[in-house]
Amino acid sequence: ALVIPLLRQRKIHADVNAEQFATVWKLIPLHQRILLLLGAPLYGLWIYFLGTRHSIGRGLNTEELESRRDFDRSEATPEFESAILTTRDARLVEEISSALEECGAGSRIGIVYGAGHMRAASRLLTSKYRYRVVESEWITVFNYEE
Repeated sequence: ALVIPLLRQRKIHADVNAEQFATVWKLIPLHQRILLLLGAPLYGLWIYFLGTRHSIGRGLNTEELESRRDFDRSEATPEFESAILTTRDARLVEEISSALEECGAGSRIGIVYGAGHMRAASRLLTSKYRYRVVESEWITVFNYEE
């Protein structure tokens, strides 16, 4: 019931545009880009034919604090991490800051973005704006484990 009124409000595109993404994509080493371009369709086929909701959902959980796996991935492929997460997080944080400054105290905003980016949003709200969580509502968009 809460979601419907939010959908009627002003929407902000908080992701990077194609030009911005192309800039950071070029920073990923060529061999990694080739591997991604060749591997993604093969992975898609594997998921299509052999994947179950459980096998897909198992790797998609996100926690507030980074795990050892998150740190290892970031260290192994820093350029990829920058293109997919860091650059997009920076843009999201910029848009959230702008919306908060425009709306003022007591306003309500909704953030619809991938769960992996919520760490950056949470850090911004708790550190810069001194928000504290008193209530939260998680809205599941996709449920892979049913």
